[in-house]
Amino acid sequence: MKGLNMEFIGNSKAALLAVAKAKNAAGNSLPCLIIGEDGAGKTRLAQIIHKTGRREAEPFIIFDAGAAANIEKGLFGFVKTSILGIENITTGALDAAASGTLLIKNIHACPLYMQPQLTATIELGGYKPAGSNETLKSLCRFIFTLPENPEKYIDNRRLLPELVQTLNRNVITIPPLRDRAEDIEPLANYFLTKASANIGLPKKGLTKQAVKLLKKSSWFGNAAELQKVLLNASLNFDDKILDAHHLQLKIDGNWRPHTEKHLEQIALEELVEKKLRQFMDRLGRYEVENLHGTILEKIERPLIKLVMEKSNNNQLKASRILGINRNTLRSKLQKLELI
Repeated sequence: MKGLNMEFIGNSKAALLAVAKAKNAAGNSLPCLIIGEDGAGKTRLAQIIHKTGRREAEPFIIFDAGAAANIEKGLFGFVKTSILGIENITTGALDAAASGTLLIKNIHACPLYMQPQLTATIELGGYKPAGSNETLKSLCRFIFTLPENPEKYIDNRRLLPELVQTLNRNVITIPPLRDRAEDIEPLANYFLTKASANIGLPKKGLTKQAVKLLKKSSWFGNAAELQKVLLNASLNFDDKILDAHHLQLKIDGNWRPHTEKHLEQIALEELVEKKLRQFMDRLGRYEVENLHGTILEKIERPLIKLVMEKSNNNQLKASRILGINRNTLRSKLQKLELI
């Protein structure tokens, strides 16, 4: 998994499994379907398949069906007639891929009327440019991407079952980054190194608090969003080590820092973790039972005590702050000897 051009950064079980499946798929020429949200790494997995297989020296062409103005012409090419009546074929992505790999992204954007022709091209290797009666030969290997499982698009009448059956021979799923928290730190360091190499910025590092903030973020834009956040921080702050307040999110088109509330939550967690670590160190090798209950009680008592002080011993107000009902609070106050 080393090497800049075909590296898939991640040590999670899901990432390692996806890479293993990609390398396995490289050993055959069957069509492959990669499922994952935008920015999760589908294109990188497709590159691994291409680079690891026997087509490495051949073209790797990307065709995004979701962004094409005319999918049929862009994919199959089309016939253009000159003023003199001479027909010329303007080639599409299939011809450009030659004997290499054609990655068709967002295949669910392909119109239903085109899908039987595409299925036949995958299965039989022939296709006709738009407006032509001539059948051309397709020699490329097909890889497709979808943001979600194909069955959903069958139900929504976006994909034909026949095409899905063809695509389901080789399926690789990459979960979203928010479900792969252990991949975030190595990805962040990779993007910072990449920004330094490509743009000439000084190599930057991350504090523990910054890493915790990154791991707690939702990353609905996945690795692509993470890269943008880190690039923005690298460009706009001179600090060699980036802290949590340097990491901004793009909201409504503007870069905005995380809220103080979010940063305070991380600081509180760090403090609790530090104290728990000290406590565990003191335990040493002693055998302990019911540690979970003991720790929760030790944390719960000062929490309820402080909330009662904040609410001037008003149990109704305190129960609302704590998010528990009044009877439960009264029971806890008695159990913890706070009344």
